[in-house]
Amino acid sequence: FTSGGSESNNYAIKGAALCILLIGHGDTFHAFTITISFPSSSSYMKQHHKRDVIITASIEHPAVIETCRFLEKDGFRVVYAPCDAEGFVDVQHIKEALESHSGNVALVTIMHANNETGVV
Repeated sequence: FTSGGSESNNYAIKGAALCILLIGHGDTFHAFTITISFPSSSSYMKQHHKRDVIITASIEHPAVIETCRFLEKDGFRVVYAPCDAEGFVDVQHIKEALESHSGNVALVTIMHANNETGVV
């Protein structure tokens, strides 16, 4: 259990991205504790062909955006899909990002319904 949605987003995104990065290359990955610490992940990614792309929307919840920014500093590449004036995510941009980063996408994280705008 976690204290709330922001912490859950943080653990889910970091956990998924790092597991895919490590397990995706046949490395042994042991269960992580509450403190997730992979200080060498950016050097690891530079040495291996990697699944290091995360696709998200520019209008995501700050808990998602800040976690993606954290992972960017550690070597992940993040694609921020734009939204239109009504707040709808540009699906075509996501399709293009998936195609252009084929084989390197670790995670796509986009909310189904926006809690601020009500867009579904």
